[in-house]
Amino acid sequence: MIKRCPVCGIESETTASFCTECGTKLVAVEEIIEEEAASAEAEAPEEATASDENDEYSWKAAAPETAVISGSTMDEAMKWTSWKGRLNRKRYFFRTVGFTVVYCLAATFASVLAVLLMDASEAAVEGIIYFMSIPFAILVYFNTIKRLHDLDKSGWYLLLNFVPLINVIFSLYLIFVKGTDGPNGYGEDPLKD
Repeated sequence: MIKRCPVCGIESETTASFCTECGTKLVAVEEIIEEEAASAEAEAPEEATASDENDEYSWKAAAPETAVISGSTMDEAMKWTSWKGRLNRKRYFFRTVGFTVVYCLAATFASVLAVLLMDASEAAVEGIIYFMSIPFAILVYFNTIKRLHDLDKSGWYLLLNFVPLINVIFSLYLIFVKGTDGPNGYGEDPLKD
């Protein structure tokens, strides 16, 4: 049975009851189509003829209300830029490593281009690298806040990253400590089936 998350739109063919990304209870796709068809019928004007109803409202039952981008919903594409919800330790680790690798490759590419094409000075190259680090740092911090939410901690604990020596212990804590079982104040358990 195919199920879809009503919040982020991820489809799952597993027997999971909750979305692994945002923790929302999954709903069978057939139920979503039936609800959309019922709401379309309720919103349809009473004077509409059968042909008008087929032309104007038939697409609502078949298509979800969110925009689709290459097989994913817009919500799914934007979930990386949000600090709301929970993130388990495995996804946190791989996302952090992925952001770091992409940043290193992008910074290296931009630096090489700056030196080769513009004959940029060392200070200019450092400026490019620092400027490029801002969006990557924001994405890492958003995912760290989600990881703290999985541990039932406030996102303000992120400030421990700026304390020398404590930041090492804090990073290990985020990677190795299991999140709270079941729902907490920040959402459903991302690992719950």
